[in-house]
Amino acid sequence: MVRFQPHLENGALVGYKIQPRQADAELLGELGLRPSDIVTRVNGRSLDDPREANKVLQDLRDARRIEISFIREGQQRSLSVPLGQAGG
Repeated sequence: MVRFQPHLENGALVGYKIQPRQADAELLGELGLRPSDIVTRVNGRSLDDPREANKVLQDLRDARRIEISFIREGQQRSLSVPLGQAGG
């Protein structure tokens, strides 16, 4: 299971740091993510509010694609990942 830890800068939430188990790190790599990347936006929605982050996760159940913005080594990056068929 991949864990996400809130990441603060100057006391403000900016996103969530990816902290996978060893077994999940390879899968994340295949998707283009690395441990310690900080996810800041999902499908155009900012993750700087925990309530909004929960809503984003709920909305992903029906998504066919996920657009992820993240920070890696101080640089803003983004990627698009197709998801499995909605509803199954």
